[in-house]
Amino acid sequence: KRPQHLPGHPGWYRKLCPRLDDPAWTPGPSLLSLQMRVTPKLMALTWDGFPLHYSERHGWGYLVPGRRDNLAKLPTGTTLESAGVVCPYRAIESLYRKHCLEQGKQQLMPQEAGLAEEFLLTDNSAIWQTVEELDYLEVEAEAKMENLRAAVPGQPLALTARGGPKDTQPSYHHGNGPYNDVDIPGCWFFKLPHKDGNSCNVGSPFAKDFLPKMEDGTLQAGPGGASGPRALEINKMISFWRNAHKRISSQMVVWLPRSALPRAVIRYRLSDEGEWLVRELNLPVD
Repeated sequence: KRPQHLPGHPGWYRKLCPRLDDPAWTPGPSLLSLQMRVTPKLMALTWDGFPLHYSERHGWGYLVPGRRDNLAKLPTGTTLESAGVVCPYRAIESLYRKHCLEQGKQQLMPQEAGLAEEFLLTDNSAIWQTVEELDYLEVEAEAKMENLRAAVPGQPLALTARGGPKDTQPSYHHGNGPYNDVDIPGCWFFKLPHKDGNSCNVGSPFAKDFLPKMEDGTLQAGPGGASGPRALEINKMISFWRNAHKRISSQMVVWLPRSALPRAVIRYRLSDEGEWLVRELNLPVD
């Protein structure tokens, strides 16, 4: 029987660590890439001060704190923790307040006190535990809350974007949303803007279209993530090779003797070969 890879560790962490039988094995998480969904969370990416979140239905977006309609009306004796749904929404509120102070913006959301120390997103916080909780939310939150609502007669269903009463929408933030079918306790979900329109989902916040937003501070990395803009720049530079390296590497190179070289050479490209330039040269043969 093949031994389990890193037993006792969460699945998202095991994906970052190579197996012991891997020839390129190194200790610790070394398989991190910009294509992984956990990367924006490890870098603590925020959009205008709001932490990024991924939805299977709506793609990448961000969480806006202040929602209250999904914090109550649980079955008697049931808490969010016992229901398996945990979200540090108060820490998200604190994160947004800090962003407003840094940007010199007026903070309009309701003030709340009593932040749990373990949920504060600081350099000394339990960042791995926070990432694990949010990763669990992506898979389980919607199903858990739907089951709880079904158990309480008369409780309204989650509302979709641009619908429902005014109190299901934040008064201090406007964007592509909210999409209340993404039921994160204490938060509204807004989609990241897409260049092709609001109906399109963002597949990765590291796409080259977001590089200007990273440069102007709209999309920021959290504490210890100062290399965020550099990560996007590198991703943009290698995107061509990542998409075409298999096709290019599989092509056969044929070497000709110098005497067989023609005097006039035409370089051309086929309709599906975007890496070749169209150019006609007169090459002198020595």
